[in-house]
Amino acid sequence: MSMKNNLKRVIFSLLFSFALVAVISGNVECVNAGTKAYAKRTYKKKTVVLRSKKAVSKKITKGLAKFDKKITFCFSKKLFKNNMDFWNTLHSNTEYKDLYGRIECSMSWYNLYGYDRIDLFVKYKTTKSKFEKFKSGIIRTEKEFIDRMVKNAKDLKRSFSISVSKKVADIMNVEASRRLFNKLYDEVEFMDMVSKGYTTTSMNYGTYWTLTVKNNYDITKSDVKNLDKFVKAWVAENLSPGMTDAEKVKKIFEYMTMEYAYSYGDKGEDWYYTGDNNRNAKLGKYDVHTSFALVFKQAGVCSGYSRLFYRFAKEARLEVIYIVGKTAIENSAGHAWNMVKVDGNWYHIDVTWGRGKYNNSNDVFIDWNYFLKGDGTMGDEEHIHVWDRDKYPAATADYVEPDEMEDYDGTDDESDEETTDEIPIPDYIGTDVINF
Repeated sequence: MSMKNNLKRVIFSLLFSFALVAVISGNVECVNAGTKAYAKRTYKKKTVVLRSKKAVSKKITKGLAKFDKKITFCFSKKLFKNNMDFWNTLHSNTEYKDLYGRIECSMSWYNLYGYDRIDLFVKYKTTKSKFEKFKSGIIRTEKEFIDRMVKNAKDLKRSFSISVSKKVADIMNVEASRRLFNKLYDEVEFMDMVSKGYTTTSMNYGTYWTLTVKNNYDITKSDVKNLDKFVKAWVAENLSPGMTDAEKVKKIFEYMTMEYAYSYGDKGEDWYYTGDNNRNAKLGKYDVHTSFALVFKQAGVCSGYSRLFYRFAKEARLEVIYIVGKTAIENSAGHAWNMVKVDGNWYHIDVTWGRGKYNNSNDVFIDWNYFLKGDGTMGDEEHIHVWDRDKYPAATADYVEPDEMEDYDGTDDESDEETTDEIPIPDYIGTDVINF
């Protein structure tokens, strides 16, 4: 029995040894396989150490764009002197500045062997979808900016905010900002509405400005509606689709010169010459520089004339420009008139000066010397208009009626007006002050 038992023990030991070797061999394979895989993963996940602030900013931008709540990065120990140095870098990041006011940030800073690490924790006060929707509404063209400003003015919005791409309006660039707002000032409907003025405050973000605009009005929505209604009705009743461009312009010119008087307001004073800076430049409640004064009070000054002519012309589907310049008259502060396109060519037209009269007379007449004129005539010593010729299109010649073209020799015809020893002058004293 003893020998038999010993044999069993030997066989058992051998089997156990083989099994143990098999297990050990299997484990070694597993360990080896695991070690290789681990080494491979370690190689792939080798720590990336950022060595420039630009690289750090790029990492932050990527994380903020994805609305990550935790942004981790390692960097060279020499990159940031202290916490404030890092915060300055964060605050100059464009994506961070775009989100300014919508996020809160905190951080943990770890000193590791060979490099440092920051875990930036971000708390968002908005959602990614809401912020993307907001950014899609940022104004990105000059036309869109002007259209939005005009629409809010026409709706008589007293306070509103708009966000504008810095490529459109960089408020810090004085020249670019002035150029953009000058285009806005040329928009008749905007300046007609905000004749009492407006103010803007701005907030600087990364890629855009947010402007808060406060407009002042002395008109009502009813006034706006009635002005639009009047212009549409007058054009419909007096101009027909079969009329030529010149016939349409002539009809408007005749109507306006004879219908509307020149007036500085209820006081009838030219504050520019009296030095009355607290002038009453109104007819009733309407600013004399607007279309409203002419339509509802039958009078106004050059800017009002020019703005109403613009409205009539636009309604008649004519191409028209509101032009600002001055006259070569001593103490001239500014003047406004129009340019209009007739048969494909641009011409000057001054409705204000087209309302003529003679000294010592209350009678008025139409002075055709200011009807469809070229640059050469409008700017000569007789017509004395001065403007920025680089800003407006060229008017190469005076308009000539088609049936007169055959006999036209390039010189002005004698006026058909009744001859008199008195010199015809516009129906006002002095000159205008343009209301911007």
